[in-house]
Amino acid sequence: MFALDGRIIGSAPYWPREDCDRELGPASATLGGDWLQARVDEVCEACPTLRWLALDVGRCTDGRPVVVEVSDGQRAGIPDSMPPEELDAMMRRMAGKLGGVR
Repeated sequence: MFALDGRIIGSAPYWPREDCDRELGPASATLGGDWLQARVDEVCEACPTLRWLALDVGRCTDGRPVVVEVSDGQRAGIPDSMPPEELDAMMRRMAGKLGGVR
């Protein structure tokens, strides 16, 4: 899950679908958009100069969501499972937010 200036701008499953025992949907749908936004808010409060961040999130065996890793966005890889159109949309949102033209 990627966020810029405190707002979620994109997400994709980390693991390839064939490695999972169930269908994966967008993180905001499977983990709850409010839960994800609350984690982004916590990171932004703790690190106010961090504009672009990545959260690796998952689900415990009992169903609870969990943050596995937090990093600045430039250190995060784009999952191979992210559809090209979603990657393009995320990059356009970033360019618009940062004042770039694409």
